Amino acid sequence: MSDNCWLLVETLGLKSEPTVVADGHRSRDWTSLSRARRNFGAVGSRLVSRAVARASAGHEVDSRESDLRVVALPIRCAFGAIHGVETWIGESDQTPPPRRGIAAWDWLSKTELAHHGPGLEKLIWARAAEDVRVVRTPPEVFGRMVRFDRRLEYSAIVAGTDPSGRWQGEVEMRGDDDRVRCFQMIVRVHRDGGVVTRSLMHEISDVRSPQPTPELAVTRAAVQSDDVGVGFIELNFGVIWEWIRDPLPPLDRWAVERPEIHPDDLSAYRSTCREVAEREQAGAPLVLTTRVRFDGTDWIPVRMEISCISGALPQGIIRVSPAPPA
Repeated sequence: MSDNCWLLVETLGLKSEPTVVADGHRSRDWTSLSRARRNFGAVGSRLVSRAVARASAGHEVDSRESDLRVVALPIRCAFGAIHGVETWIGESDQTPPPRRGIAAWDWLSKTELAHHGPGLEKLIWARAAEDVRVVRTPPEVFGRMVRFDRRLEYSAIVAGTDPSGRWQGEVEMRGDDDRVRCFQMIVRVHRDGGVVTRSLMHEISDVRSPQPTPELAVTRAAVQSDDVGVGFIELNFGVIWEWIRDPLPPLDRWAVERPEIHPDDLSAYRSTCREVAEREQAGAPLVLTTRVRFDGTDWIPVRMEISCISGALPQGIIRVSPAPPA
């Protein structure tokens, strides 16, 4: 590990020990904290471990001992929990380099909503302060994504088919300023009556040039439609994670809100998603009618067509439009 860079320590695990996931701009593969900064000897290792423990409890640390200086700063999520710690150690007369761009987020399967921690939207989207919100729907987030490495591995972690419960990769996001930024994304998944995804976003645009995925752009273009809403859907959960074309009225609020599906229709919706996910090859879309409602509206009948994306399961395509009167 390089000597004078910030270390990013993830504290995303509820029961796991903190691990180093970045040394400056370089990613690290869940490295034990005990291996960090060995060049400062046993005293340095002890100081770093103690500082990370204090920062994990919510304290900012800047202390000097044995001619060494250690700094540790907590990274909070929207709920106030500590998802990570930035820490640095050097000689007592040294000054740490500028901090890296890091922020946190959470996603809850019970609500299918993301919760953005302090500074996240400014970091990933260059969003003006007056436009920042804490709670976002998946389409609001994934619609800004132009590259998502190892998406299927990420889906397996969230769905629970990969028991490791953790994932790292690179994603690229297009900001409000139309600039594409690259990030290391670090994720741990917990199950507590539902899925809770806890994550850190670490900007690495200073060492990575944008490399948008052509296949994603081609898929988006290929499924465009003039008369229905079209989205990408995660079939294991039935979560729509991006609208390629926003739904038309009276379903247009779906672009930025998550409607409630009628309790009597929810089972059929989820079983249809599972049936499509279990297909060995692409086939005709499965069609069903459900009812949804937004805050303050009555139930709205919706015609849905759900199909898989060949070679990309459990990802699928969903088309929605107002259902004709019965």
